[in-house]
Amino acid sequence: MALLAGKDGDEIVVRIIESAAKYLSPRGVLIVEVGNSAPMILRKYPRLPFIWLEFERGEGEVFLITRE
Repeated sequence: MALLAGKDGDEIVVRIIESAAKYLSPRGVLIVEVGNSAPMILRKYPRLPFIWLEFERGEGEVFLITRE
């Protein structure tokens, strides 16, 4: 998908974040791997309460966010 992710590499993630509320149940969660786009996503959405997940292996940036 990275090849289709737009000029900044975050177009798909932005679309997912902006439409997530339409698809998540009231207590639903969204988990997304954004890789090197994490700083860009944080700048675009400074008020969203991202929970950044840590893994023993791998360096990909993964966040969790709830609908609430």
